[in-house]
Amino acid sequence: SASAEDEVFWRKNGTPLAVEYSTSPIVEDGEHRGAVVAFADITARLRAQKDLADSEERKSAVLRSTLDSIITMDANGLVTEFNPAAEATLGYTRSEAVGKHLAELIVPERFRDAHRAGLARYVATREAHLIGKRLELPALHKDGTEFLSELTITVSDYDGEPAFTGVLRDITKLKEQQVEREQLIKALARSNQELDQFAYVASHDLKAPLRGIANLSQWIEEDLGEKLGTENRSQMEMLRGRVHRMEALIDGILQYSRAGRAKAKPEEIDTGALLKEILELIAPPKGTSIEIASGMPVVRAAKVPLQQVFMNLLGNAIKHAGTQNPQILVSWGDAGLFYEFTVKDNGQGIAPQYHERIFGIFQTLEARDKVEGTGIGLSVVQKIVEARGGKVWVESDIARGATFKFLWPKVEITGA
Repeated sequence: SASAEDEVFWRKNGTPLAVEYSTSPIVEDGEHRGAVVAFADITARLRAQKDLADSEERKSAVLRSTLDSIITMDANGLVTEFNPAAEATLGYTRSEAVGKHLAELIVPERFRDAHRAGLARYVATREAHLIGKRLELPALHKDGTEFLSELTITVSDYDGEPAFTGVLRDITKLKEQQVEREQLIKALARSNQELDQFAYVASHDLKAPLRGIANLSQWIEEDLGEKLGTENRSQMEMLRGRVHRMEALIDGILQYSRAGRAKAKPEEIDTGALLKEILELIAPPKGTSIEIASGMPVVRAAKVPLQQVFMNLLGNAIKHAGTQNPQILVSWGDAGLFYEFTVKDNGQGIAPQYHERIFGIFQTLEARDKVEGTGIGLSVVQKIVEARGGKVWVESDIARGATFKFLWPKVEITGA
């Protein structure tokens, strides 16, 4: 008799059929009369075997490629699988680990009794105290050093016995980074507090003597009356101009230091109405034409930061608009999650090589005696806009006016 399971029969239509067959001889009166051949279609069985092999290969590939240490053990606590990441993290080879008690390999000695007791309790009662939970525990390296690990244990049933799978990750560096981050946050909070204290000093203790200087110059001018010549009167006005510029510089520094930090609740803001309020505040010179496009959108944002952005850009445009026929246009466009706002003037324009520089703090392109300014306004605009995920830029060239554009979110998520 004989049997085989790797035979192929061919159907009438020419397609193969995997079969298993066996033969037995027919013997009558001591003579070989023939044979019985029995065969069965084993296509389904072969497919199941292939699926199982593929599944095992996929499992093996996952174990080999994952960056997390994966360790499996049986109900007795013996290691049954130990992947390459576990070898790298814990220092043992797979052959060294498989068949050993997990407790003796990676559990620090002071925790081993608790480990064994917990394993025995689960096997006896199936009470899952730690199964499926993310745990932070010390783990032991082969060289005897300890490290902090994150461990998650899952359990499956294998022939009525529990089998455990542990996914382990070394989180020592992560914890160090968390501690460093917390220290940086505390240091930043202290720095912000010191900045707020400086803001008080700057606004009160520095501006008060400046007002005193301005008043003194005014009194001297009044006391001298006609005795003060035209040149001296001009010098007094220049002195007061310098004092006002210093006050503006202090205010600008305070704006810059607070930009992006102040917290306020977002509200529905009609940008068209906001722009009209701003124009009333800054009172543009007579003869300056300021056009606001129709249908200006409504955004959800904290009002003051957006107001600061428009005030600085409008103030800048008014300062640099054309001398003969000053014209400014404020318009908008849809840019997906953002609105794109535009403030355009018909001034002298800005050469391309200065387009980045003008957003730097204290940067001005003209002498301060010619055009009053602190060089802080555009820095404040950039800081506020970028704190909300937007951006600001200029499109301009010499003698072609300047067009400032910025992206502002339609709905401010942070409430900052």
